[in-house]
Amino acid sequence: MASSIQPKLTRLRGEFIAHLPEIYSVMQVTLEEIGQGVQESVSVLLHAVHDLALNAQTHQLMDVVDAARELEHIVASLPTDRRVNESDLKAVRHALVKLAAQSADPLHNFLPEQISSLTERISIIDRDEQQAAWLGFLLERAGYRYEIFQNFAQFSHSLIDQKPPAAVIFDMYFTDDKEAGVRSIAESKAGILKFVPIILLCDRKDINAKLIAHRAGVARYLSKPIEHETLVRVIVELTASSPTRPYRVLVVDDSPIELAVHSNMLREAGMEVREVENPLTVLEVLAEFPAEVVLLDMYMPQCSGPELVAILDDDEHYAEIPIVYVSTEENVSAQLQALDRGGEHFLMKPVEPMHLVSVVGMHACHFRRSLEQAESLRAARYAQERQRQALDEHAIVSVADVAGNIIYVNQKFSDISGYSLEELLGQNHRLLKSGAHPPEFYKNIWDDISSGKVWSGTICNRAKNGGLYWVESSIVPFMDTNGLPYQYISIRTDITALKESEIVIRESSIRLAEAKVLAEAASHAKSEFLASMSHELRTPLNAILGYSQILDMDPELPSETRSHVFEI
Repeated sequence: MASSIQPKLTRLRGEFIAHLPEIYSVMQVTLEEIGQGVQESVSVLLHAVHDLALNAQTHQLMDVVDAARELEHIVASLPTDRRVNESDLKAVRHALVKLAAQSADPLHNFLPEQISSLTERISIIDRDEQQAAWLGFLLERAGYRYEIFQNFAQFSHSLIDQKPPAAVIFDMYFTDDKEAGVRSIAESKAGILKFVPIILLCDRKDINAKLIAHRAGVARYLSKPIEHETLVRVIVELTASSPTRPYRVLVVDDSPIELAVHSNMLREAGMEVREVENPLTVLEVLAEFPAEVVLLDMYMPQCSGPELVAILDDDEHYAEIPIVYVSTEENVSAQLQALDRGGEHFLMKPVEPMHLVSVVGMHACHFRRSLEQAESLRAARYAQERQRQALDEHAIVSVADVAGNIIYVNQKFSDISGYSLEELLGQNHRLLKSGAHPPEFYKNIWDDISSGKVWSGTICNRAKNGGLYWVESSIVPFMDTNGLPYQYISIRTDITALKESEIVIRESSIRLAEAKVLAEAASHAKSEFLASMSHELRTPLNAILGYSQILDMDPELPSETRSHVFEI
């Protein structure tokens, strides 16, 4: 099954990538609902993450797939019959942030060098369709053509009408029969795959399995899980005879005939060659021809090979270029002395063409790969430095050793604490204790981080001038190979203003509550007073009213008096 990047697939992949931020936003909203106790949202999030993993795999975004599956695994473990606790929510948030990081740049270049014009065909023999698809994706990203076969028989049948591939990747499951699959490899290596490297992927890591495989003719044995960078690097190394860009070789020899012979051998192998008869001009040539190997005669009248190597070693630009001596020198001591002065290989004249090409190609491949790795490392360090600068601009950062002693702080830490960098370095974090937290608070923090857990929470610290400040803090332990922490990095955000606002609001609420209590008490007192006054006034008023009614009933009462009684 041959593969090619089709325009339609590329367009659909681009549309899916453009849609990723929206998917991530919806997941964030769903996670907030889970935190608010909406239990149905757990199933909603699980379904959304599962769909994202499937779609990302369809578009061969394997880093997004890995992050989505990690999140899916965590969400699947959440309870659906009760509220999700904060610890589980924190784990989901962490996995969601990781997914967002992969979704932000799903096509990031994970290879030291993007290989775009290789024409080699790689055969994949794998009965696991998902694993085969992942391998094909890596090869496609590296610029290789690939084909997938379910078994060795199917692969062998395909070679009837086409030439062997540049390499074969064989995913094999060792069973109780340790010869299973190995026999097919051995038979193929003795026949159609005699000159084709086989890369074996296997679950087993024991030496017996590896020994069986290598005896059968396997070129490289890779134990699962496979790192994609390692796999691609191995393929590049095994197919190095036909690199993307021709290897550049500088041939230095004072004999025009031998210079021409060796140069032609390398050119016929597809290498780019520059010839130099006078070794004293090598530095000038290298300035405009960046050679990846120098093929060097040992004895020349103007300058010997070892002397030229010493001159190259003095220049940092050329000191690492591999040197391959080619000479008639038969004395082993002289050869070793020359190699000790800075050579990688020694070839005796006359040299076989295949031997020359193999040796030069091997050293050129290693040199190119070392440059790519150095560039990758430089890019990674640059990215790390930029990330550190971005973090320092935003947050309060410190690093402590295993005992809690400060070994690094950024300027924001110094600014908020009031201590200078010199005053902080070497001090324990106890220097900032405010007294606002009980001893159990700090003990719980230490128990968490010393056991490898990430701690997050709010801490009140005391500055040098005695003032208090509040920070939202996350403390991450760095673990060694034995699973023990060797340092801690703390990242904090100043929330003092927020805390002060909360205090003002809380005090206002207390005052309002007190005022309400006082008002209710006054209202109650008024009611009691009115009830009491009503009782005290009712008795004499009833007496007055009664006597007035009696007077009104007197028929002999004068009219003026009766008018007064009526008024009463």
